Order: sequence, then C-alpha cells, then structure tokens
Amino acid sequence: MPQNKNMKILYSLIIFLVIFVPQLTFGEESKFCTKEYYEKTSPLYQNRNPETATILFQVFSCGGQISKESKRGQFVSLIGGYMRENPELIESLYTSASSVDNTDAAKIYLDGLWFCSTKECQSKLKERPFQLPVKDVNNLLAESPPDPFSIPIDSPATLDFLWGYFFGTGDTKIVERVYNLLHSNWEELNSSEPMGASKRMLLSAARWSLVSIASQQDLAKRVLEKEKTLTAKELLKEVNTK
Repeated sequence: MPQNKNMKILYSLIIFLVIFVPQLTFGEESKFCTKEYYEKTSPLYQNRNPETATILFQVFSCGGQISKESKRGQFVSLIGGYMRENPELIESLYTSASSVDNTDAAKIYLDGLWFCSTKECQSKLKERPFQLPVKDVNNLLAESPPDPFSIPIDSPATLDFLWGYFFGTGDTKIVERVYNLLHSNWEELNSSEPMGASKRMLLSAARWSLVSIASQQDLAKRVLEKEKTLTAKELLKEVNTK
C-alpha cells in the first residue's frame, strides 16, 4: 500500500462522485443504492456522525464502484481523512467495511487507517483488522503516508487525492493549495503562448475542479472570497455562473 499506489487515480473522479453522482439513480441491489443515501454521505465533513460512517461503504459499493483500482487512491484519502478528523468513527467505519460483500472494502479501510496515521488509527492497525498479517501491519506502520499539505501537485491524480482529503475533513488548506497553484500560473494559463500539454492539463483540472466544488460548497467559496487578487475574482465569476 505504498504512496504511488494511492496516487493512481483518474482526473475528475472525486468531482464526479461528490458533485454529479448525487444527481443519478443507483441500481436496485440494496436500499443504499439511492440518491437519498448518497446524499447522506456527501459532503462527508458535514455529516460526521455514526449513520454516515455506517452506510459509507455500502454506498461506495453500489454499482461496483469500490472494486475499481483507479478509484482506490481517492477513497483512501477520503476514508483516511474522515478517520483522522473523527477518531470516534473508526469502529463504525470498520463495521461498515465489514458488512460489504467485497474484499476491496477491507483494503480501502486498511489503507485508510495507514493514511490516517494518528495514534487511534495506528492502534486499530495493531489489532490486525480483517486478520491483517503481522508483517503487513509492521510494513504499514514503518512507511510514512503522503502529506496532503506538502506533496507536490504535479498531476490530476494528485488533485483527486487532495480533494478526497478535503471532502473527508473539510480542511480548507486543500482549497488554498489548489488556489495558490492557479494563482502562481494564472497569467500563463490565460495566455495564448504555448504551454506543455501535461502542465496545461494539470492547471485546467485544477481550475475546473476548484470552480465546480466552490459552486457547491460554501467552505471552498469562502476561500476565494477572502482573496483580493485578480485570480480569485475571475474564479468567483466562474463560480457564480454555475
């Protein structure tokens, strides 16, 4: 469960799950596969309670979402951040992951504990949930997880990872990081001068995701409102037209 594994996620995944999925209808495989239940988990930081923790993995498993490797990093930062912010819900999330008929739920939970890295999460790892081998426990505890406040924002996958943490914790420092990335490159982004494809993709992803989230969440929008730069004003115009 190394860092690079958790960073292998596709651009716009977190935006799709948090913003667009609530507008869709889930399959009929369980009562949790409905808009009603998804809205109880989105955004997570506004629902820090046992009910949310209990249904979290059931909702994620609707339509086989949790089983896809490309979504693992986003889920890890989401679950890990949620447990870091709400240690009293570690057991509820364990119960939720245990109740899903999908072994990937256990892997997501274990990776989430590793990413959480607090003493409460480390204590739970030492209990060897899901019969985790002692060797694997030691390997996890010996490896430092990525720091959402210092890892370089060098790919859309990193953006997804950071937004996952934001939706798990509500920490607006993540919003500030994405804004600062755009602010420092704003002139170049809006210039007709050529730019490397990978850099343009990253900056476009950052712009689109920030505007989309700020148009839905006041926490993110307030970060832009407190800035007095041209960058923030232009982004707010886009937010207000959503």
